[in-house]
Amino acid sequence: CRELGADATTPLRVRVGRSPEEMAALAPVGAPPPEYAVGVAYPALRLVLLTLSAPETWDRPDLPAVLTHELAHVATHRATAGHGVPRWLDEGIAIHVAGERSLERVQVLWEGTVGGRLITLDDLSDSFPARPAQVSLAYAESADFVAWILRRSPDGPDKLRAMLGRIGKGPTYVVPLGNR
Repeated sequence: CRELGADATTPLRVRVGRSPEEMAALAPVGAPPPEYAVGVAYPALRLVLLTLSAPETWDRPDLPAVLTHELAHVATHRATAGHGVPRWLDEGIAIHVAGERSLERVQVLWEGTVGGRLITLDDLSDSFPARPAQVSLAYAESADFVAWILRRSPDGPDKLRAMLGRIGKGPTYVVPLGNR
């Protein structure tokens, strides 16, 4: 939370289901988790849901990493005072905060680039894909773009924190990407 300039003192509930179905049953009415999810955050409700088994594979997720990812969504929400940010930015920040670096994500990004299947930021801002292959590409692009923002200058993390603070001051914002 502090890395993003967010308040870390407000209480939060974490609910854990043994299966994806149990996790879905713990979700707020009318707001089920995505079918592919092993965790989901409902920041405005101060709620995080996790499952002990991944959908379809039944593999055990890395719960500390998933929890960190979901807490990053809550921190982003708090840092922006609940003003919405594009989903790609929210996911990219969560991937960064959770330290999720994988060769698989690099491969997905490379294949999307070479295959000419990259999703534009406008399209990612309008809606996040739901199909597994496109979801993987959307996450990879989101992570890569936030990493680019952070490494663009030595004070990239400070600029990201300041940007989130500006978003928290009102619904209109401009994303500063320059080295000013």
